[in-house]
Amino acid sequence: MSSPSINSAPRWDHRALRFAIGFPVVLSAAFVIATSSLSSRLPSPVAIMWDGAGARAFVPFGTYMLVAVGTILLVGVALLLQTVSLARPVVMRRILMALGIAADLFLVTVFAAGLVGQLNVADARNSHVDTMVLLLGSGAAVTLALVMGMLYKPDEKWSPADDRALERELLLEANPEAEDDQWSSWVHARSSIFVMLGIGFLMPAALLVPLVPWLSGLLVVVALVIAACLFYRIYADQDRLQIRIAGVLPFLKSQAGHLDSATATTLDANNHGGWGPRLHHNSRSILVSSGAGVMLNFTDGRSAVLGTKTPEDAESLAAHLNAWR
Repeated sequence: MSSPSINSAPRWDHRALRFAIGFPVVLSAAFVIATSSLSSRLPSPVAIMWDGAGARAFVPFGTYMLVAVGTILLVGVALLLQTVSLARPVVMRRILMALGIAADLFLVTVFAAGLVGQLNVADARNSHVDTMVLLLGSGAAVTLALVMGMLYKPDEKWSPADDRALERELLLEANPEAEDDQWSSWVHARSSIFVMLGIGFLMPAALLVPLVPWLSGLLVVVALVIAACLFYRIYADQDRLQIRIAGVLPFLKSQAGHLDSATATTLDANNHGGWGPRLHHNSRSILVSSGAGVMLNFTDGRSAVLGTKTPEDAESLAAHLNAWR
């Protein structure tokens, strides 16, 4: 009888899978939001194909959007899914990641250039593709794709967090009696989340500056608010615990004596309202992803949940808080 296989190595990169689906979806949503505000300034129907003599194929605006979104989703997901398999070489996965991002951004540029060239045109037959948008968007697509290809980490690498953890372990091993009198850490979402925010909000905002300045400014403000809610600082000492959103805005402040218990655990963001700061009845939570975190219970019946960067940080924070309460 054959023995069961002991090879439990993962075959798929789940982070790459989430990005392969999420990036085209976010990009399509940003395209729809940005272009919907222009519909009143477009002819009806709009042109969708051009040649040397001008426009030669026309469709309703809704059909144009369906074709654009469908193409962006189909091409983006199809190309980015090629980075999911761990069987492919690391260099190939980097190249495929950059290629998928570049292709998706280029498609957005092409469809946006087609619409911008028809703004304030009474008859779509007299329209043309806006070459300035096409050139600027194509350059941005190539640049962002190269940056993402270089930032993409298909394999796990030793990080500064690992250096700090090793240094802490060596210190404790050399002096087991040593105790820290304070604990602090910055917690933030993955860098790819902020890159997607930039692509989904700042790139459309840049294209909309000459067309709808107020909407461009609104997109920038929304992007900054979302980004600010996705990183925070945890500080604790023998007297108090503080959490500040973006290191500035107070979210949680408590005296050490008011803490009843602190437990390191694994958290699911979906069970606590999602990412970012959340206020619930008699409780609050702040997470930037599912994973390691600490559950706090206070003597007055309140509770709080906060995410940490690593499971080691969660265990260290919980141990310090329980020792100081």
